[in-house]
Amino acid sequence: MPFVFLGLTRDSGTSSKTNKPYDIAQVHFAIDASASTRKDRQQAFGLEGTTLPVAPEAIEKFRNVEPLTAVNFEFEPDPGNLQRNRIVGVRSVPAAVKQAS
Repeated sequence: MPFVFLGLTRDSGTSSKTNKPYDIAQVHFAIDASASTRKDRQQAFGLEGTTLPVAPEAIEKFRNVEPLTAVNFEFEPDPGNLQRNRIVGVRSVPAAVKQAS
């Protein structure tokens, strides 16, 4: 399923509450707002922004991806929390596929 790539952010520093270092990288993308599984969702149309963690070694793969490009992500289990996934790669979706979706 193609996603609309919005951008990537990486924040690092030292937590003011715990005094522990952090390094958080996230990919921002848009999904079909009507595809939500929320039980309280009353209406949805258009796109909805969301984020997922990205593996540090995958950050550079996003450097040349233009915002608003249709992409597919490659996922793997997050070693820090095996209950969720993280993004480890990205591929642009060919134009013919974008028109079909």
